[in-house]
Amino acid sequence: MTAITVAAPFVLDMLEGARIRGYDIEKILLENEISCDILQQSRARVTLQKYGNLSRSLMRLLDDETFGLLDKPQRQNTFKLMCYSAINAETIEEALKIFIDFMNILENSLIHTIIKGDRITTYQLTRRPDANIINSYAIEHLLVTIHRTLCWMANVRIPIIRADLDYAAPTYESEYRYLFYGAPTHFSEKMCALSFNSQANKLQNVRNSQQLKQFLKLAPLTLLTQTIQSDDLGTRLRNWLEKNLLNHQQAADIDQASEYFDMHPQTMRRALKKECTSFQDIKMEIRRDLAINLINNQQHSVEQISEKLGFSEQSSFFRAFKSWTGLTPLAYRKLGLRQISNVGN
Repeated sequence: MTAITVAAPFVLDMLEGARIRGYDIEKILLENEISCDILQQSRARVTLQKYGNLSRSLMRLLDDETFGLLDKPQRQNTFKLMCYSAINAETIEEALKIFIDFMNILENSLIHTIIKGDRITTYQLTRRPDANIINSYAIEHLLVTIHRTLCWMANVRIPIIRADLDYAAPTYESEYRYLFYGAPTHFSEKMCALSFNSQANKLQNVRNSQQLKQFLKLAPLTLLTQTIQSDDLGTRLRNWLEKNLLNHQQAADIDQASEYFDMHPQTMRRALKKECTSFQDIKMEIRRDLAINLINNQQHSVEQISEKLGFSEQSSFFRAFKSWTGLTPLAYRKLGLRQISNVGN
């Protein structure tokens, strides 16, 4: 998947630590070619590339890999050292134990724990007494970072059975299935945790130091754009639908998709429902994310983008785009161009 976008609330939460420390947020966004005006829209989204670039920019600016959101800064290269300490682990269980020992040595706002059962293993975060965590993004960032690094080490997507978070569900609750690879997310729980099948502990670490060097070179984008093996139907369907749309400029329907995957349409619907998604949701998300990426790169006219995404009428594309972002395609592009032109002034 190349055309992925991130909901604006995650971006705003990531910026909160820098804002509290007095940094010019508008300047930071301009330097990363992200429109401040667009971010104010309740349904705004940012391309994955720009989101990754902003993450790296904030880490450098604050010298903190947790974006100034925890009690103490997690200095740059902390993640690198943690990964090198675990790269020779033989199994995912051994690597996870090293990660947790490493994080607990930092004594930074959270206590990391493994609870291993016969069937389910849980990676748990507990807030330290008197911890001052600015917002939930710090917790989400740590959970995602540890889980996806383990997935990279095993070169398979380790399915999450459930994700638990100890704060109330936000208005953008549906976005959390992207964070946790389609796992059901439960809010207002006693603590934060990811649970997965204990069989995953036996997975072999197939990576080496040379591969880790390349992995770290592009982090955190490497975590966000993982191309690891996955049996997840939603991911495979999204990849196929995206390629099909770009190649044929026509959005496939569920009958065409079911034929390609050798499934009955109803079987596909049931399988996707188990992954907390649907064919129509995935189809919409692909069109939305491709549209935002294409509007951002400015290589195509709005009319051409409408055709590329299989819309029979340009007016239909305009209505859809506004429902996705709160702006028309022309307004979105105009705001983005204004921001980029300001960078050079």
